[in-house]
Amino acid sequence: MSEGESSSRGVIGKLTQLFALYLIYVFLSGWTFFDYYFREFGVDPRWLDLPSQEVLVKGFTILFTGGYWLWAIYIVMIIGPIAVDELPTLHRHVPVRITVASILFSVLVCLYFASRSAGIAAATIDKGPSTRLPLIIFTRKSISSASPADSSTRDFTGHVLAFRNGIYYLHKVSTVGSQSHETIALSVFRIEDLTDVQIVEH
Repeated sequence: MSEGESSSRGVIGKLTQLFALYLIYVFLSGWTFFDYYFREFGVDPRWLDLPSQEVLVKGFTILFTGGYWLWAIYIVMIIGPIAVDELPTLHRHVPVRITVASILFSVLVCLYFASRSAGIAAATIDKGPSTRLPLIIFTRKSISSASPADSSTRDFTGHVLAFRNGIYYLHKVSTVGSQSHETIALSVFRIEDLTDVQIVEH
């Protein structure tokens, strides 16, 4: 085996060993984004029971949807440990390794604040007139009442913030055709309480 092939395999081996560390960073990024995004709407993300794969995907896709400055953080995460292991003059110095560990911890902190900023920025857009949330139009099923006049159904419109475990989390729900511009910031409906549901994606 040539020296070049051995070196190449060594780098690949180190990347594989560091893969678990990178997954932790990506997961933290995705969870931080969701945490601050949903809390801007008044929703605790723990209510949504977000799957780990969705959190990981968000932690990665932030790189292409507004968190472009996270590229520098991820590059430092990859290059730092490999550079120390590949350069013998650095590898033998304990202070250098301690410095790299400190840098990785600092990167973790930066990643948290960067992802928080991205989550808040995305929520600010989706709460405004240029929202990317899907539009929903639905009818709420009638509620039993002693008076027939009080049991009529009403049509509503709003935006879908999330749908989890048979529950809709809706933003800015209002009555269709209402002359009033007042809306409810956050509404929660069980799917069985709604009928004639129409969802329009942006």
